[in-house]
Amino acid sequence: MKNAYRIAAICMLIMVVLAGYNFISDMRDPRTLSPERVVIEPPPQVESDAISQKLSLSNPIKRVIKDNRFLSSTVEPSYLNEDMTVFAYELIEGTTASSYIGMIKHHENIVKTIYTAPEHRSISTLVGVKDELYWVEREPLPDGEIHWEIKSLQLAANKVLLVESGSVSGGYEPPSLSTDGERITWIKRNIHRHETVSSVIVYEPLLREIKWIAEVSLKEIAADEEGRHMIMQRPVSDGILVLESVHQRTGDSGKDTIYQVVHYPYDRTKTTRVLHEGAGVIDFTADDNWFVWSEPGRIYAVDRKTLAIKQRYEADDSRLTLDSLFLCGDQLYFRYSVYQIRAMNLLNGTIQAHSPHRSITSKLFQGEGYLGFSIMDATQSVGEAAIYMMKIIEH
Repeated sequence: MKNAYRIAAICMLIMVVLAGYNFISDMRDPRTLSPERVVIEPPPQVESDAISQKLSLSNPIKRVIKDNRFLSSTVEPSYLNEDMTVFAYELIEGTTASSYIGMIKHHENIVKTIYTAPEHRSISTLVGVKDELYWVEREPLPDGEIHWEIKSLQLAANKVLLVESGSVSGGYEPPSLSTDGERITWIKRNIHRHETVSSVIVYEPLLREIKWIAEVSLKEIAADEEGRHMIMQRPVSDGILVLESVHQRTGDSGKDTIYQVVHYPYDRTKTTRVLHEGAGVIDFTADDNWFVWSEPGRIYAVDRKTLAIKQRYEADDSRLTLDSLFLCGDQLYFRYSVYQIRAMNLLNGTIQAHSPHRSITSKLFQGEGYLGFSIMDATQSVGEAAIYMMKIIEH
């Protein structure tokens, strides 16, 4: 397709925003920067009866794991419960890379390989829901297509199941899985001649059902595109948040592209709602009371009902990436660049560090009643990773 590469460039731009800032802009140790500041304009007016503290997190529990496989592979856990932590990793021998899923039993502190991907396949976006793992396997094909499969592994039965499969081309990437701890979601793309259809999908693990929630299309008209394209998604309790690009004509030869975060309810009879419009979005999430999104060097928290801005956090360096957003009551947990996990009190804007400064801090991940992250020191290749667990407490 003539303009498929232009569409793919949009996806690649988002990938650069998500990852590139970390490695290009964040090479300076944040300890050498002046302290960040919280900017509140005007001071927040938060109604006490509208926003309630229903959840909180315990102090982090630290577990240090040492394994020779970590000498050449980073550890970014994707799922945990009281008994175990699970992560995907890759080992390279010569010119061959092999992908694995590893598990650490907390009482044993030993890494065990529980799944090995077939030859020529790699594992991405590993997540877990209720003691079952889900991931995407991708395999490049000679004709330029990428074949992908979404698989699951029942930990108790040690049984692998195929959830869905497909292929992408023209520079597109396979689906990327997300979870809110209850369900799995992803975006599926299909190309039909001069039209690309993006569909946001939800998978219910207990029912083992795949449900289509919404779809948009981007059409190639002459040398331009017109329509909508789904870029990334995040599931929340009442629907799926989707970052979209909207391509429209503004005249005989004019064109315009805008970016929106749209809420699609799981109940398709309910109305969709645009929660934010603007470029530069890195990450986003929501609960019943808050909608939060991040941009390079900034985080915005708004009242979910009125969309009025209540808090705005600014890092000292506007190029730093703030991502991995997680709401827990009136606390917003996030990753500050690749160096630290922090929390912002959404009622008064105060910031608290929940990990030490280190050169590699993973994104936050959710498990059965826990929130977790890992830390490694890239300056010392000793095959060691520290895994932190914070218990989610309901009040």
